[in-house]
Amino acid sequence: MTASTIIKPNVREVTLTYYDSSQRTVTVTDIETPFPTGRLVISHTDTTGIIIQVNRFLTEISGYPEAEMLGKPHCLFRHPDMPSVLFKELWETIQQGRIWEGGIKNLRKDGGFYWVDATVTPNTRRGKIIGYISVRNELSRKKRAECEQLYPTLF
Repeated sequence: MTASTIIKPNVREVTLTYYDSSQRTVTVTDIETPFPTGRLVISHTDTTGIIIQVNRFLTEISGYPEAEMLGKPHCLFRHPDMPSVLFKELWETIQQGRIWEGGIKNLRKDGGFYWVDATVTPNTRRGKIIGYISVRNELSRKKRAECEQLYPTLF
């Protein structure tokens, strides 16, 4: 995160800087969208994190139509409250062919947010990673509280 400007109470603009040095300015609000109980939010990416497939529940919770997600980097959902070190760990883990799990606060298209319990798995063919599958479900209250306490210390 490089800059934050307050637009009106509980709404701010934040410029995010990603691992590849690209930047994006997003609007952020304090409005939470509850995770749909009993649902799984699923996306598939290529090896560089570009979204190639999503399920209907991701479109519903994120507020993005499928057409606006496909071909975009998965960091489209990155909330500025999330420490970059967490995503560095995620990428290092999955690029080694291992599964990564953790709580993530995601950014909606409208600036709101939603919490997920994410599992990211390498998709392999004949021993070679060809992409990644991310399956998200509802984050427990206990795990969310742990994340909310830990993440601010990781910046």
